[in-house]
Amino acid sequence: MAVPALVYLVVNLISYPALERINASVFTAISQLKVLATAFFAVVMLGTPVSLRKWRTLTVMVLGVTLVSWQSAPAATSGNSGDAARTGVSPDYLFGVACALAQTMLSGFGSIFFELVLKRGVGPVLDAANPSASTHEREKFSVWDRNVQLALWSSAIYLPAAWLETGGELLRGWTPLVWLIAMLHASGGVLVALSVLYSSSVTKTVAVCASLVLTTVLGNAFFGAPLDGPIALGCGVVILSVFAYRDDCEVEETLARLRADRLA
Repeated sequence: MAVPALVYLVVNLISYPALERINASVFTAISQLKVLATAFFAVVMLGTPVSLRKWRTLTVMVLGVTLVSWQSAPAATSGNSGDAARTGVSPDYLFGVACALAQTMLSGFGSIFFELVLKRGVGPVLDAANPSASTHEREKFSVWDRNVQLALWSSAIYLPAAWLETGGELLRGWTPLVWLIAMLHASGGVLVALSVLYSSSVTKTVAVCASLVLTTVLGNAFFGAPLDGPIALGCGVVILSVFAYRDDCEVEETLARLRADRLA
Protein backbone atom coordinates (compact mmCIF):
# COMPACT_ATOMS: atom_id res chain seq x y z
CA MET A 1 0.00 0.00 0.00
CA ALA A 2 3.02 2.27 -0.18
CA VAL A 3 2.29 3.03 -3.84
CA PRO A 4 -1.18 4.60 -3.35
CA ALA A 5 0.08 6.45 -0.28
CA LEU A 6 2.90 8.00 -2.32
CA VAL A 7 0.54 8.73 -5.21
CA TYR A 8 -1.88 10.58 -2.93
CA LEU A 9 1.05 12.55 -1.48
CA VAL A 10 2.18 13.63 -4.95
CA VAL A 11 -1.40 14.50 -5.91
CA ASN A 12 -1.67 16.81 -2.89
CA LEU A 13 1.72 18.39 -3.50
CA ILE A 14 1.33 19.21 -7.18
CA SER A 15 -2.04 20.85 -6.59
CA TYR A 16 -0.27 23.82 -4.97
CA PRO A 17 1.87 24.87 -7.97
CA ALA A 18 -1.16 24.31 -10.19
CA LEU A 19 -3.37 26.64 -8.13
CA GLU A 20 -0.60 29.24 -8.01
CA ARG A 21 -0.58 29.47 -11.81
CA ILE A 22 -4.18 28.90 -12.92
CA ASN A 23 -7.43 30.10 -11.42
CA ALA A 24 -9.80 27.92 -9.43
CA SER A 25 -12.31 27.56 -12.28
CA VAL A 26 -9.75 26.11 -14.68
CA PHE A 27 -8.35 23.84 -11.96
CA THR A 28 -11.73 22.42 -10.99
CA ALA A 29 -12.70 21.94 -14.64
CA ILE A 30 -9.52 19.98 -15.36
CA SER A 31 -10.00 17.96 -12.17
CA GLN A 32 -13.30 16.61 -13.48
CA LEU A 33 -11.38 14.68 -16.13
CA LYS A 34 -10.60 12.23 -13.32
CA VAL A 35 -13.72 10.33 -14.34
CA LEU A 36 -12.27 9.59 -17.78
CA ALA A 37 -8.79 9.00 -16.35
CA THR A 38 -10.19 6.41 -13.95
CA ALA A 39 -12.02 4.65 -16.77
CA PHE A 40 -8.84 4.69 -18.88
CA PHE A 41 -6.72 3.09 -16.17
CA ALA A 42 -9.50 0.58 -15.45
CA VAL A 43 -9.20 -0.60 -19.05
CA VAL A 44 -5.39 -0.62 -19.04
CA MET A 45 -4.67 -2.07 -15.59
CA LEU A 46 -7.72 -4.16 -14.78
CA GLY A 47 -8.85 -5.10 -18.26
CA THR A 48 -12.31 -3.77 -17.48
CA PRO A 49 -14.40 -3.56 -20.66
CA VAL A 50 -15.72 -0.03 -21.17
CA SER A 51 -17.98 0.17 -24.20
CA LEU A 52 -18.35 3.16 -26.49
CA ARG A 53 -21.80 3.64 -24.95
CA LYS A 54 -20.27 4.09 -21.51
CA TRP A 55 -17.49 6.36 -22.80
CA ARG A 56 -20.15 8.59 -24.33
CA THR A 57 -22.15 8.71 -21.10
CA LEU A 58 -19.05 9.40 -18.98
CA THR A 59 -17.99 12.22 -21.33
CA VAL A 60 -21.39 13.87 -21.10
CA MET A 61 -21.24 13.50 -17.33
CA VAL A 62 -17.82 15.18 -17.24
CA LEU A 63 -19.19 18.09 -19.29
CA GLY A 64 -22.08 18.51 -16.86
CA VAL A 65 -19.84 18.39 -13.79
CA THR A 66 -17.41 20.81 -15.44
CA LEU A 67 -20.24 23.26 -16.08
CA VAL A 68 -21.33 23.11 -12.44
CA SER A 69 -17.76 23.45 -11.14
CA TRP A 70 -16.84 26.25 -13.54
CA GLN A 71 -19.88 28.34 -12.64
CA SER A 72 -19.56 27.66 -8.90
CA ALA A 73 -15.83 28.30 -8.55
CA PRO A 74 -14.75 31.79 -7.40
CA ALA A 75 -13.21 33.96 -10.07
CA ALA A 76 -9.54 34.93 -9.71
CA THR A 77 -9.17 38.63 -9.01
CA SER A 78 -5.47 39.07 -8.48
CA GLY A 79 -2.14 37.29 -8.31
CA ASN A 80 -0.27 35.14 -10.75
CA SER A 81 -3.22 32.89 -11.51
CA GLY A 82 -5.26 35.85 -12.76
CA ASP A 83 -2.41 37.11 -14.94
CA ALA A 84 -1.82 33.62 -16.32
CA ALA A 85 -5.50 33.19 -17.09
CA ARG A 86 -5.58 36.46 -19.00
CA THR A 87 -2.53 35.70 -21.09
CA GLY A 88 -3.60 32.08 -21.51
CA VAL A 89 -0.43 30.95 -23.30
CA SER A 90 2.40 31.86 -20.95
CA PRO A 91 4.82 29.07 -19.97
CA ASP A 92 3.87 29.57 -16.31
CA TYR A 93 0.19 29.09 -17.14
CA LEU A 94 0.91 26.00 -19.24
CA PHE A 95 2.95 24.57 -16.37
CA GLY A 96 -0.03 25.02 -14.07
CA VAL A 97 -2.30 23.27 -16.55
CA ALA A 98 0.25 20.45 -16.85
CA CYS A 99 0.32 20.05 -13.05
CA ALA A 100 -3.48 19.92 -12.94
CA LEU A 101 -3.54 17.30 -15.69
CA ALA A 102 -0.83 15.27 -13.94
CA GLN A 103 -2.82 15.41 -10.71
CA THR A 104 -5.90 14.17 -12.55
CA MET A 105 -4.07 11.27 -14.15
CA LEU A 106 -2.33 10.30 -10.91
CA SER A 107 -5.63 10.41 -9.05
CA GLY A 108 -7.16 8.02 -11.57
CA PHE A 109 -4.11 5.76 -11.39
CA GLY A 110 -4.21 5.74 -7.58
CA SER A 111 -7.88 4.79 -7.54
CA ILE A 112 -7.40 1.89 -9.94
CA PHE A 113 -4.23 0.68 -8.20
CA PHE A 114 -6.11 0.65 -4.90
CA GLU A 115 -8.90 -1.34 -6.55
CA LEU A 116 -6.31 -3.72 -8.00
CA VAL A 117 -4.84 -4.32 -4.55
CA LEU A 118 -8.26 -4.80 -2.95
CA LYS A 119 -9.57 -7.25 -5.53
CA ARG A 120 -6.45 -9.07 -6.71
CA GLY A 121 -3.76 -8.25 -4.19
CA VAL A 122 -2.53 -11.07 -1.98
CA GLY A 123 -0.40 -11.33 1.08
CA PRO A 124 2.77 -13.24 1.78
CA VAL A 125 3.07 -16.91 0.86
CA LEU A 126 2.10 -19.12 3.76
CA ASP A 127 4.45 -21.90 2.73
CA ALA A 128 7.99 -20.52 2.60
CA ALA A 129 9.22 -23.71 0.95
CA ASN A 130 6.85 -23.10 -1.98
CA PRO A 131 7.24 -19.45 -3.02
CA SER A 132 5.44 -20.10 -6.29
CA ALA A 133 2.23 -21.02 -4.53
CA SER A 134 -0.95 -20.03 -6.27
CA THR A 135 -3.17 -17.18 -5.21
CA HIS A 136 -5.49 -19.53 -3.35
CA GLU A 137 -2.57 -20.76 -1.24
CA ARG A 138 -1.60 -17.27 -0.16
CA GLU A 139 -3.01 -15.23 2.66
CA LYS A 140 -5.52 -12.66 1.43
CA PHE A 141 -6.03 -9.37 3.22
CA SER A 142 -9.48 -7.94 3.90
CA VAL A 143 -10.54 -4.39 3.06
CA TRP A 144 -9.97 -3.49 6.71
CA ASP A 145 -6.41 -4.82 6.58
CA ARG A 146 -5.72 -2.79 3.46
CA ASN A 147 -7.11 0.37 5.04
CA VAL A 148 -4.88 -0.12 8.08
CA GLN A 149 -1.87 -0.65 5.81
CA LEU A 150 -2.71 2.49 3.84
CA ALA A 151 -3.11 4.46 7.07
CA LEU A 152 0.25 3.25 8.40
CA TRP A 153 2.09 4.08 5.18
CA SER A 154 0.37 7.48 5.00
CA SER A 155 1.31 8.22 8.61
CA ALA A 156 4.92 7.28 7.94
CA ILE A 157 4.98 9.65 4.96
CA TYR A 158 3.00 12.59 6.35
CA LEU A 159 4.08 12.66 10.00
CA PRO A 160 7.66 13.90 9.35
CA ALA A 161 6.35 16.71 7.14
CA ALA A 162 3.70 17.64 9.70
CA TRP A 163 6.31 17.58 12.47
CA LEU A 164 8.54 20.00 10.57
CA GLU A 165 5.68 22.30 9.62
CA THR A 166 4.21 22.54 13.14
CA GLY A 167 7.47 22.42 15.08
CA GLY A 168 6.42 19.24 16.84
CA GLU A 169 2.97 20.53 17.85
CA LEU A 170 1.04 18.05 15.73
CA LEU A 171 -2.33 18.69 17.39
CA ARG A 172 -2.07 22.47 17.38
CA GLY A 173 -5.39 23.98 16.31
CA TRP A 174 -7.30 20.73 16.58
CA THR A 175 -10.65 21.90 17.91
CA PRO A 176 -13.59 19.52 18.50
CA LEU A 177 -14.97 20.57 15.12
CA VAL A 178 -11.69 19.63 13.43
CA TRP A 179 -11.74 16.24 15.16
CA LEU A 180 -15.32 15.70 13.95
CA ILE A 181 -14.39 16.57 10.36
CA ALA A 182 -11.36 14.27 10.54
CA MET A 183 -13.55 11.41 11.77
CA LEU A 184 -16.03 12.04 8.96
CA HIS A 185 -13.21 11.92 6.39
CA ALA A 186 -11.87 8.72 7.93
CA SER A 187 -15.32 7.13 7.77
CA GLY A 188 -15.63 8.31 4.18
CA GLY A 189 -12.34 6.62 3.34
CA VAL A 190 -13.62 3.30 4.64
CA LEU A 191 -16.86 3.69 2.69
CA VAL A 192 -14.89 4.48 -0.46
CA ALA A 193 -12.84 1.31 -0.01
CA LEU A 194 -16.01 -0.75 0.43
CA SER A 195 -17.64 0.81 -2.62
CA VAL A 196 -14.55 0.06 -4.71
CA LEU A 197 -14.42 -3.51 -3.41
CA TYR A 198 -18.05 -4.33 -4.15
CA SER A 199 -18.46 -2.24 -7.31
CA SER A 200 -15.61 -0.44 -9.08
CA SER A 201 -13.61 2.77 -9.07
CA VAL A 202 -15.47 3.97 -12.15
CA THR A 203 -18.81 3.50 -10.42
CA LYS A 204 -17.39 5.33 -7.41
CA THR A 205 -16.45 8.33 -9.56
CA VAL A 206 -19.97 8.33 -11.02
CA ALA A 207 -21.34 8.46 -7.47
CA VAL A 208 -18.97 11.33 -6.66
CA CYS A 209 -20.32 13.25 -9.66
CA ALA A 210 -23.85 12.67 -8.40
CA SER A 211 -22.85 13.88 -4.94
CA LEU A 212 -21.73 17.18 -6.49
CA VAL A 213 -25.34 17.86 -7.42
CA LEU A 214 -26.45 17.22 -3.83
CA THR A 215 -23.63 19.42 -2.52
CA THR A 216 -24.64 22.23 -4.87
CA VAL A 217 -28.30 22.09 -3.85
CA LEU A 218 -27.57 21.89 -0.12
CA GLY A 219 -24.98 24.66 -0.40
CA ASN A 220 -27.57 26.93 -1.95
CA ALA A 221 -30.18 26.01 0.66
CA PHE A 222 -27.97 26.48 3.74
CA PHE A 223 -25.23 28.89 2.68
CA GLY A 224 -26.64 30.78 -0.28
CA ALA A 225 -24.18 29.24 -2.74
CA PRO A 226 -24.87 30.11 -6.39
CA LEU A 227 -27.49 28.07 -8.20
CA ASP A 228 -28.19 29.92 -11.43
CA GLY A 229 -29.35 28.69 -14.81
CA PRO A 230 -26.03 27.22 -16.05
CA ILE A 231 -25.45 25.43 -12.75
CA ALA A 232 -28.98 24.01 -12.76
CA LEU A 233 -28.45 22.89 -16.36
CA GLY A 234 -25.19 21.20 -15.40
CA CYS A 235 -26.89 19.45 -12.48
CA GLY A 236 -29.60 18.19 -14.83
CA VAL A 237 -27.00 16.85 -17.26
CA VAL A 238 -25.21 15.04 -14.43
CA ILE A 239 -28.41 13.47 -13.11
CA LEU A 240 -29.44 12.26 -16.55
CA SER A 241 -25.93 10.91 -17.17
CA VAL A 242 -25.97 8.95 -13.90
CA PHE A 243 -29.22 7.23 -14.87
CA ALA A 244 -27.90 6.71 -18.40
CA TYR A 245 -24.78 5.02 -17.01
CA ARG A 246 -26.93 2.71 -14.91
CA ASP A 247 -29.01 1.86 -18.00
CA ASP A 248 -25.81 1.24 -19.99
CA CYS A 249 -24.64 -1.24 -17.36
CA GLU A 250 -27.99 -3.05 -17.41
CA VAL A 251 -28.03 -3.20 -21.22
CA GLU A 252 -24.50 -4.63 -21.35
CA GLU A 253 -25.31 -7.20 -18.65
CA THR A 254 -28.40 -8.27 -20.62
CA LEU A 255 -26.42 -8.54 -23.86
CA ALA A 256 -23.69 -10.55 -22.13
CA ARG A 257 -26.28 -12.92 -20.67
CA LEU A 258 -27.92 -13.38 -24.08
CA ARG A 259 -24.55 -14.14 -25.68
CA ALA A 260 -23.77 -16.69 -22.95
CA ASP A 261 -27.18 -18.34 -23.45
CA ARG A 262 -26.65 -18.49 -27.19
CA LEU A 263 -23.24 -20.11 -26.80
CA ALA A 264 -24.64 -22.60 -24.32
